[in-house]
Amino acid sequence: MLSDAKNQVFSAVIVAKLDRLARSLVLQLMTTDELQKLGVQVISVAEPLGEQDQDTARLIRSVMGAFSEFERSRIKTRMSGGRREKAKIGGFSGGPPQYGYVSRDHKLVIDEDQADVVRKIFVLRAERWTLQEIADKLNETTTTRRGKAWRPTQVSRILKHRSLYRGRYAYAKTETKGLQEAILR
Repeated sequence: MLSDAKNQVFSAVIVAKLDRLARSLVLQLMTTDELQKLGVQVISVAEPLGEQDQDTARLIRSVMGAFSEFERSRIKTRMSGGRREKAKIGGFSGGPPQYGYVSRDHKLVIDEDQADVVRKIFVLRAERWTLQEIADKLNETTTTRRGKAWRPTQVSRILKHRSLYRGRYAYAKTETKGLQEAILR
């Protein structure tokens, strides 16, 4: 964006709120200052500053930015706290489920077709197959969840979640017996 501003591709940046311009207050202020030096006007739809002098406008932007950063931090703390509490009782805390599971009603449920692939991966690894050999073998009969060819990194990711596939659940350094059914015995 700044390189386009230097080349005078646009004369204004319109944002819903100033905190959408940058995640941190410092970066927001630096970006706004740089754009203004380049002659680009920064316009916030939800926070119009009107006909303020430049010093007053900067002060108001700083205060609003500080509150936005504080609010974002509080939301993050509450969200991670809720996920951590759910994980303590073995519940699925959200996000995309690991291969072999699907999320139904905020719970991990086994996808039997994928679970067969997970079991096969662990059997082949126990037989000392390399990650590449396992990926090649899987590519003979199946694809990933997204319909793509298997790669060693995807096989490795599944192998790293052995405890999940054995019925355990981990989140943010908390591991406990999961509420999900185990794929591996």
